Amino acid sequence: MSDTTDIVLLHGALGASSQLEPLAAALRPHHRVHLLDFEGHGSAPARGAGFTIDALAGNVIDLLDGHRVGRAHIFGYSMGGYVGLHFALQHPDRVRRVATLGTKFMWDPRTAAKEAARLAPATIAARVPKFAESLRARHERAGGWERVLARTADFLRALGDEPVLTDERVRALANPVRVIVGGRDTTVSIEESATIADLLPQGSLTVLEDAPHPIEQVSSEALAAVIHDFAGAAAPVDIVEGRLDDLRVVALVRTHLARASAETAKGCAHALDVSGLAEADVTFWSAWEGDVVVAVGALKELDPRHGEIKSMHTAESARGRGLGAAMLDHIVGAARARGMERLSLETGSWAYFNTARAMYARHGFTECGRFASYMRNANSVFMTRVL
Repeated sequence: MSDTTDIVLLHGALGASSQLEPLAAALRPHHRVHLLDFEGHGSAPARGAGFTIDALAGNVIDLLDGHRVGRAHIFGYSMGGYVGLHFALQHPDRVRRVATLGTKFMWDPRTAAKEAARLAPATIAARVPKFAESLRARHERAGGWERVLARTADFLRALGDEPVLTDERVRALANPVRVIVGGRDTTVSIEESATIADLLPQGSLTVLEDAPHPIEQVSSEALAAVIHDFAGAAAPVDIVEGRLDDLRVVALVRTHLARASAETAKGCAHALDVSGLAEADVTFWSAWEGDVVVAVGALKELDPRHGEIKSMHTAESARGRGLGAAMLDHIVGAARARGMERLSLETGSWAYFNTARAMYARHGFTECGRFASYMRNANSVFMTRVL
């Protein structure tokens, strides 16, 4: 994995990014690490009347867009892991892999009420004054620790009344997820963590035997090693720009042209040839497994805010392994990093293109009218999405 892989670290309830700085330091030799304070925490001012899962996920989008990051790994501690999975469900094209630590996934009204009852400022100040003082110092610039406690209690009650990560949604999460739990965690059980890992289509479980729940007491080096090993398996291919002068790439582009022409009416294939892909307004990528090219794709700039996806093709021998989705995610990320606001595409209406259309739909593309210089015809399907 490249040393420039991006990873976002999300803190837990009542927390702040400063708690994750030791972990960030352990990850920085291998990753570009991004830290944030959720709104109303740490140094981030509160917005709105309270905390919501969508607002916290929106903070992650703001960070990625602000740093011009197309896709990133997500690590979430405790409630940050819950937000991370919700974010991956909302924005699968912005997420590579998700790792969670000490995250409680199963919420109901009774559990939420019990947890919320523990967040009374007077009780905390009387029973654990050092913790109260740390909260006071941590959230001074966010409006005060009492406000954070009150909003967190309301957030938990709302989560108990209407859990966001239902079994149905968990089963729909396509990104690989590593569920990490401490062997001495008294807040989240290994059994609960294993249940969620089993529900996830690409879930796995790691138990840090000597780790308790508080992240300050977890070995940053051990945790970073688990995260790095997991993230290091994320890219089955190396997606690189260009290489149109490579005969292996030329052969795959020609295969794409031949199949596109064969699977639609005569004169209705709009795939670009090598010379078209080499034009100044087109950026071309090829995906490689070792010295074998397995997929290609391109982005054509229609105007500074609108791009078109072109020449998406996966080699026959490499199909069914998510390589087309990986290329699509890469192109979407590149378009977003350039400041584009919309991506559109033209594909075929014949049965051969059913799989491609389904993939585009899963990534947020919907059918639309013709665009650019295309003419409406029964053999074309036009799709678009806002970035």
